[in-house]
Amino acid sequence: MMKPFNHLHSTLTFCKYALLLVLCTGFVQSHHKKGHKWEPRLNLVPGKTTTEQNYITYYMYNITNPDVVEAGGKPSLEEVGPYVYRETRRKFDVEKVSDSVLKYTVDRFWEFMPELSEGHEESDMFNVINIPMLILANKLSLKNLPTAFNNILVEELLEKGDTLVRRNEAVGNVIYHGMNVSIYTEILEDVLQGNVPPEFAGGLFALLKDKNGTQEGTYTIRSSGPKIGDILSYNGKTQLDYWNGDYCNKIEGTDGYFFRPGITANTTLKIFYPELCRSVYLKFKGEKNYKGLTVDKFSFSDDMLEDPRVNTELKCFCSKPIVPTDNPFEGCLKKGFVDYASCKQESPLLVSFPHFLHADDEYLTKIDGLKPDKDKHETEFLIEPKTGKILSGTRKFQFNIKLRPLHNVEYFKNTSFVIFPVFNTYRSMIVPESIVEKVKEDIKLINETGVEGDAEDYPQDEPEPAPETTSGDSSVAEPEPESEAEPGSEKKKLGGDDHDYRSHNHDHHDHDHNELGHGHVHGSQGRNFEGSSSGAGSVSKFEAVTWMITTLTSLGLVMNHNHHNI
Repeated sequence: MMKPFNHLHSTLTFCKYALLLVLCTGFVQSHHKKGHKWEPRLNLVPGKTTTEQNYITYYMYNITNPDVVEAGGKPSLEEVGPYVYRETRRKFDVEKVSDSVLKYTVDRFWEFMPELSEGHEESDMFNVINIPMLILANKLSLKNLPTAFNNILVEELLEKGDTLVRRNEAVGNVIYHGMNVSIYTEILEDVLQGNVPPEFAGGLFALLKDKNGTQEGTYTIRSSGPKIGDILSYNGKTQLDYWNGDYCNKIEGTDGYFFRPGITANTTLKIFYPELCRSVYLKFKGEKNYKGLTVDKFSFSDDMLEDPRVNTELKCFCSKPIVPTDNPFEGCLKKGFVDYASCKQESPLLVSFPHFLHADDEYLTKIDGLKPDKDKHETEFLIEPKTGKILSGTRKFQFNIKLRPLHNVEYFKNTSFVIFPVFNTYRSMIVPESIVEKVKEDIKLINETGVEGDAEDYPQDEPEPAPETTSGDSSVAEPEPESEAEPGSEKKKLGGDDHDYRSHNHDHHDHDHNELGHGHVHGSQGRNFEGSSSGAGSVSKFEAVTWMITTLTSLGLVMNHNHHNI
C-alpha cells in the first residue's frame, strides 16, 4: 500500500512539472513550430457565399465642339467626374470538384455613391459621340448589304433628328440605364421585320444595360498546391474562342483577387478579365511603403498592348478588315488598344489605358484634351510579396469607339479614322484595415517559422503547356505538380509613402471583403494548431501537458505508483 506522503509527493512532483510547462509556453511553441509551414488559403468554402467589393469611378469625356466634329473637324474633349459606384461581387455555388479544384459562379451589383462623387450626379448632362449610330452603321457595313439599303436606314435616322454627336445625354443613361433609341427600334422593326439587335431592344441603349445583378461567369480554379488560385476553365472552357490564334485565346492567371506568395522582381502576375475577353499581365515596378509594410508595386507592362507589327504574337488580336486585302496587318491597330471586334460581335468599341497612355502618338494627335500621365493613369497593385496579399489595387482603363470610313455607308464614306474616347473607368479594391493587420501577423509568423513562401515553393513565371482540352470541352483534369520558377532579383525602391489607391480620399469601411487568402500554419503532419492567445503555431494546454507527461516519463521523472507499493 502506498504511503499518503509518497502519493502526495508524486502528485506534487507531476503538477510542478506540468505547471512549469504551461508557464513556459515559449519553449513548447518553439518545439512545435519546427517544421511548420505557412501556406496560402483561399477563402472559398463549398456551399457558402463570399463577397468582394470595389469602387468603380467613371470620368466622362464631354465633347465641347459638337458642331465642329459633325463637320469633320478635330474633336475637343473635357474630362468630367468622378462618378463613383460601389460594386459588389458575389462568389456563390462554390463546389468542390476534387481535393485541389473548386468551382464557383460570380455575379455583380452596382450602386451609385453620390457621397463619393464630389457633387456629380448620374443626371449630369454631356455631349457624347453617337455610339448606337456607329454600332449600327458598323454592323450594316460588315454584313455587305446593298449600299442603297444602308443609306436608306442611316438617312431615315438623320431625318428623325439623330446626329453624330448626341447632345445632353445623362451619365447614368450612357453607362447603365439607357439612352432613348426608340427611333432605331421603330426603323429596324419595320425594315428587319422585328429582328431588332439586342443592343436596341426596348428602345434603350447603354453600354452596361441589363448587366446589373447578372452573372459574370463560372470559374474552375486550383484550390491548393503550387499554383493555387489559377483559373483552369471559364464557363467550362479551358481556352477562349474569340481570337484568331491559341496565344490570344489563353486563359491564364487568377481572377485578380488572389496571388500566390513568394513574389519577386522577376514575377509576371497574370489575371484573366472576362470583360476584356483576354488575360493581362502585370510587371514589377518597384517597392513602396504602405501602412507600415514594404510592398511591391505592379502595373500593366508598357508593351502589353504592343503594335502587332512589332510583336507578331499579338497579331491574333487583330480584327477582321472590312474590305479583304493582301496586307496581313490590315485589321491591326497600332500600339495601345484591345479591339473588341472579335469578341463582341464585330463591335467598334475599343479599350485602352486612360488618355491613350502608352498608345501610338498617331491616335493622340487626332484628339484635343487628352493628357496622358503615368502617375495618374497607370494601373497599380500594391502587394505584400511574402504572402502575395493585395493591399491596394486600382485597375485603370479607357473605353473608346472607332469612327472610321465605311465604304458602303455614304454618310461615313469619307470619314477620317479617329479613335474616340468615351469614358475612363477606375476599379479600386476595398481593402479593410483588418486585412492589413492580418498580413502583418502573417509576416511575423512567416519570419518566426523561417518559411517565407518564396518563388521556389510557388512558381509563377514558367511557361504554360498548351492545353490539351479544346475550347468546347468543359472537363478539368487534376493539376499536375509544377516546376520551379526563376529566382528573384534585386528590387528597386520607389518614391512615396503610404500610397492611397484612389486619387480622392474617401473613408473605407470594413465591408464583407473576402480578399481570397488569409493563410494558415500547416504542420508537417498535416495538423493545425489554432486558438491560442499567442497566435497560430501555439498549442493548447491539454496538448502541452500530454507532451510533458510523455517526455518526463521517458526521463524517469514521473514516478510509477506500482513501483512504490509497500
